Amino acid sequence: MMEGALKAIDAPYVEARFEESWYTTIQFRGKELDQVTTSVERGGIIRGFDGERYATIVYNDPKRLKSTKVLRLENKKAVKGLPPIKVEILVEKKRDPREVSIDEKIELLRSYNDIIIKTEGITTTQSYYYDHFRRRYYLNTEGRDIIEEVAYCGIMLSGIAKDGMNVQSYGKTFGHQEGFESLKGKEELAEEVAAKTLELIRAERVESGIYDCIIDPELAGVFIHEAFGHLAEADHLYENPRLLKIMAIGERIGCERLSCVDDPTLAHKRGSYRFDDEGVEGKKTYLIKEGRISSYLHSRETATKLGVEPTGNGRAINYNFAPIVRMSNTYILPGSASKEELFEKLDRGLYVCGSRGGQTALEDFIFAARIGYLIENGRITRPVREVILSGNIFQTLRNIVEVGNDLVVQGGVGGCGKDGQAPLPVGTGGPHLLIKGVVIGGR
Repeated sequence: MMEGALKAIDAPYVEARFEESWYTTIQFRGKELDQVTTSVERGGIIRGFDGERYATIVYNDPKRLKSTKVLRLENKKAVKGLPPIKVEILVEKKRDPREVSIDEKIELLRSYNDIIIKTEGITTTQSYYYDHFRRRYYLNTEGRDIIEEVAYCGIMLSGIAKDGMNVQSYGKTFGHQEGFESLKGKEELAEEVAAKTLELIRAERVESGIYDCIIDPELAGVFIHEAFGHLAEADHLYENPRLLKIMAIGERIGCERLSCVDDPTLAHKRGSYRFDDEGVEGKKTYLIKEGRISSYLHSRETATKLGVEPTGNGRAINYNFAPIVRMSNTYILPGSASKEELFEKLDRGLYVCGSRGGQTALEDFIFAARIGYLIENGRITRPVREVILSGNIFQTLRNIVEVGNDLVVQGGVGGCGKDGQAPLPVGTGGPHLLIKGVVIGGR
């Protein structure tokens, strides 16, 4: 099947990818089971490259390729390649969500949803379960013959409370590639969601101003992913000379305690894989090392244009799309300070937790936290809501003065979006961070 696919395009370099995917989604709204969906999807994509241009064929039925007219690329420029390899990477049976019945998945989600909805003061809930098993076949004219399976399982729990016109919600998500069993025993997560939802109802709006802040691992991970990770994707860089100058390798952008990596080789994390969607081995790449820009993330195309080796970050959400430069698991490496030591160093400021998402525009960013807490005399005093962080990415990175030792790599439901491809499975993470002079929007 795959050998025939390579013959569909006449070019110096041709690659073929065929995927089979199994999906399950379950959703509760309040007390009611709102949605149960299972689906199977199969299809492939063939790409030819002649050193200048790509030709692409997307298909669902391999048998029809035999009747497809061969696409011919006239330029025959040699394309730098990788050595041949033949490998098969399979998911163990215990991590395969297809081995678990729909009823068991529904009952697990129902048990967590019940904890939240039965909490006094909670108005309603939105609870979500998702799993995805993918088998990918990859073959190219270099002799790279790869079969790789991945399996994701995750839950998202959220509570909603209302007091007059004041409506607040709080949510948490959990999940990696560790199998359905890893989702069990999360009662404390559901209890936290209910408690934080009610805490937000009682919280006052934060007063706008400039604060010294401690940010938690969840927000630290989202910040480094959105604010810096996307800037380090080389397809943004080689077409933007101004940004390439700002992001020059070796440029100091933070304190010596600050290091950040992208690493798809972490075991069973949300953004982990052995090979990317261009048949390149994934590897740990330092984006920031001891406060200086260390490297960029590359696909085969961007690596060729900038004269470096690919980093294994050519990724696509499914067979309908060609790979583009994408992150995997992006996180800030831990420092030496404990969480308690960070609070001891902050007499007055904010403890900012979680992320509701955000936006970046080159070096400027804006993020919304899930909840914040005033810190007075080094201690948490009261919660605040509607905490919006904004500023210049590089100035904020330089204002990180202490890095905690408590690294957490987050997974969960959802993923990253770029160029119409979403949600791509990624992991984000970091330890607690102490940042000086953060602009906070509020009342």
